[in-house]
Amino acid sequence: MPILTIDAVEDPQEPLPADLARAIAEAASEVLGTPRARTWVCLRRIPSADYAENGVAQAPAPLLVELRLREPPEGPKRARMVLELTRAIASAARRDPDRVHLFVQAAAKGHQAFGGQLID
Repeated sequence: MPILTIDAVEDPQEPLPADLARAIAEAASEVLGTPRARTWVCLRRIPSADYAENGVAQAPAPLLVELRLREPPEGPKRARMVLELTRAIASAARRDPDRVHLFVQAAAKGHQAFGGQLID
């Protein structure tokens, strides 16, 4: 079950869609090939005043995405997944893919539980 946790920095010049979490869930599901109700998205909107980069007066507003999978692919399959998922998230958010920063977490297998049941 893929879980995406997203910190979306707001940009007053480019408002994010109201239904962004749902749009990303649908787009990610297509990329990852997950069935209905198996891709989860938790979206936090961050006011632009609460985001900064050193040495920059006004940084472009990024989307910081953490992806947890039972077993992430390796090598070229991982690179292809990251590229496709980045593009899908950028399209859903109406942002440039260069502003989507994706962090693939270690395998959830053996390290994550749902309702007290460890994923193995």
